[in-house]
Parts: sequence; structure tokens; C-alpha cells
Amino acid sequence: CRGDLDHLEDHAWTPCVNNLNGFVSAFLFSIETETTIGYGHRVITDKCPEGIVLLLLQAILGSMVNAFMVGCMFVKISQPNKRASIRAKLIQSKQTQEGEFIPLDQTDLSVGFETGDDRLFLVSPLIISHEIDERSPFWDVSRHQLEKDDFEIVVILEGMVEAT
Repeated sequence: CRGDLDHLEDHAWTPCVNNLNGFVSAFLFSIETETTIGYGHRVITDKCPEGIVLLLLQAILGSMVNAFMVGCMFVKISQPNKRASIRAKLIQSKQTQEGEFIPLDQTDLSVGFETGDDRLFLVSPLIISHEIDERSPFWDVSRHQLEKDDFEIVVILEGMVEAT
């Protein structure tokens, strides 16, 4: 704005930024300001209030952009992820109506998948339960038959530690 590039050879002229001789050196000065790595031989002079105001605006805008980016990263990192989940399977021998024998038939047992209760936060003791309703494989089984049937319930706890 002040015509500093028009007075490059004029040693009596006091420019806004010493040793600024074109777009590339102005761009380097901007990067040196933004990254606070030091100016080297390019430095703003005290005879240029416009340059000082521009420098302050760039520093404030740069700080705001940096704060926004740090905030975005913090939000992304601090979002709760699915850290642990639990599943249960009923494993038992079964004979189909066609007469085929299946020795290890697996049936999923609901432990809160529909309600989100299968996602665990492992900081306190938890009680995991399977509700016996019309969708449960135990719905038509009497207590006496349940005691004499041969089956296993396998509970699978999956989890991760974000630090690793």
C-alpha cells in the first residue's frame, strides 16, 4: 500500500518491512509471523502503523484458527467411543424337524442390544442380564427341563484401550 516495492533502491526511504523485495519475501515474512519462528533479517519497522495493524490482525486471526483447530481435535478425541461390548450365546445340541443333528447350535441371547445396554463403561461393577421374553430361547422351557437340559451359555466381552 505504501509503495515500498517502488522504493527498493532508495536508501532514504523507510519501508514497512526491512529487506522485503517482492511477493516471495512478503510471503516468507507472513509465514515467519504465523509460525513465530523469528524474523531473521526481515523485520517490521516502527514507521509503519498500517504494517503493525496488519501484523496484529494476522496474529489474532492465526491464534483464532489455531484455537479452532485444537478445539476440533479435542472434540474428536473426547467423543465417547464404543469401548466395550458384551454378547451372550446359547450353545446346545439340537435336532431339526428333518432329523438332522446339530451338535453345537448357537443362538444369540439378548443382553440389551436393542436398548444399547450391551455397550459397557467398565468403571464400576455391572450386572448383565438376559430377559426371558417371547423372543428368548428359554421362553418355552420349564424350570424342571432347564435344570436337566445340557447347554452352555458363552459370554463374550470385547473391549479396547484407546491408548494402545
